[in-house]
Amino acid sequence: MRHRIREQFVEDLVSSAKKLIKGCIDGEFKCIDPPITITRLLEDMNLGEYRLRRFWADAQKIAGTTVKLYSRMGSEFMFSVEVRQGSVYFNENFGIPVDFIDCKMRPESCIVIPRTYSLYVYLDGNIENTRYHINVIRLLVLLERSMPGASYKILDAVLRLARSDKKGYIELVNVLLMIFRSISVLKYILPFMPMSVKDMLNMSPVLRILNTLFSDSK
Repeated sequence: MRHRIREQFVEDLVSSAKKLIKGCIDGEFKCIDPPITITRLLEDMNLGEYRLRRFWADAQKIAGTTVKLYSRMGSEFMFSVEVRQGSVYFNENFGIPVDFIDCKMRPESCIVIPRTYSLYVYLDGNIENTRYHINVIRLLVLLERSMPGASYKILDAVLRLARSDKKGYIELVNVLLMIFRSISVLKYILPFMPMSVKDMLNMSPVLRILNTLFSDSK
């Protein structure tokens, strides 16, 4: 990644993601393709005008960035970041951005916010001739429904990493390993299933980078 990501940006993004996941769970929304955050959500989190401007300036810098998470046996998955500007659906009862399907589920509490910035994070993958483009919030909500607390552990680990805390790397590896060991259906999707820390490092380019960064940390 060419741009250094500010800790405050990651903190605001993680807080947005947590609020969105909670809203999706509590509201029993499908959350197939919502933005991870929009200006309205950040304003509701009491971000001032200056902090909002800095957030979206940082978001624009990393737009188009990809981070390779998984690479084995000709298959790969990576995170990608998109920043959009336009209309977004918003559920006023739960205070979260939603997609078209969830807006239609609760039309009485859904409004359209025009001309707003929105940030999306996707997991893009390729296994043989099959391509995947999945909203990361969708994945985290599904994970939270099957393994309560797991999505929040991932987000907390990401925030620790932004603070250059070695515990973030350790926590991220542990929670990912727990997911791979617990969700058996993944073995029917992925060509290689990591069952140890060594497997995780062999599988993931980004974890190998983090391991190198933190291996000498105290």
